[in-house]
Amino acid sequence: MKVYVSTVVKSDNRILIIQEGKKSCFGKWNVPSGHLEEDENILNGALREVKEETGLDIKLDRLVGVYNNKYENNNSIQFSFLAETDSPKKLTFDHEEILDARWVDLSEVASYDLRDADYIRDVLNRIENSKTFPLDAIVVK
Repeated sequence: MKVYVSTVVKSDNRILIIQEGKKSCFGKWNVPSGHLEEDENILNGALREVKEETGLDIKLDRLVGVYNNKYENNNSIQFSFLAETDSPKKLTFDHEEILDARWVDLSEVASYDLRDADYIRDVLNRIENSKTFPLDAIVVK
C-alpha cells in the first residue's frame, strides 16, 4: 500500500493547479501531489511535493481528509491538506514532471481536464463547507 499526499494551496479565491507530465496522466490537471518517500512523515511529504512541483514554500493549515483509493491498481491512502499563502510568487517547476502550473479561480477549476475530477471536487467542497480538521489530528512521532 502506498501513501500519497496532496495539497490545495489557496490565495484569495484562487487555487494552485499543476499540469501533469507523467506518461500515465499526461496533460491532466491536479493539485500538487505525490507519494511519500521512504522514512518521510506525512506533513513533510506534503511540504516537499508542493516545493518540488511549484517552487513554493508553504505552511500547512488544515487536514482536508484521508481518502482510501485504488491508484494504479493498488490500494492507497491519500492525505489531503489545505495551505494558504498571502504572497504567491513566480512558480518554478521541473518541466519534465510538470508541464504547467497556474493560479485559477475556484469557479474555473471544473473547466480543466482534471486528473481525478471526483476527488478534486470532493476536496474543494469540503474546504468550501469548512469540513476540515486541525493538523494536530495527525500525530507524527
